[in-house]
Amino acid sequence: MAKGSPCSNKAEIEMRVDRISRMLVSGVLACDIKRFAKQEWGTSPKQVDIYIKRAREAIKESLDIDRRDYFADHLATLHNVLQKSLKAQQYNNALGALKQISILTGLEPGGGGR
Repeated sequence: MAKGSPCSNKAEIEMRVDRISRMLVSGVLACDIKRFAKQEWGTSPKQVDIYIKRAREAIKESLDIDRRDYFADHLATLHNVLQKSLKAQQYNNALGALKQISILTGLEPGGGGR
């Protein structure tokens, strides 16, 4: 729908909620999202509050995973960072990745392991 249109279709609403979700995870404040939505979509503050609520629910749902799965994903990402850092001879980054791996696996104080 064009800016200022009285109602939006389902696909457009989903696109807006997705856009707001990405803004939220990027650290954009609700007041800035409201300003953006008013300028870009002509949306009322009340409607943006509904979009923000739906976006937060979608974020929570996407993070509702098993702790062991999350741990494995996180550990795999750190191993990837370690490999790329070593290949690029960025040894400080490699040491940082190793430190985080050690903390996560409980090899270093401060972690808890699984």
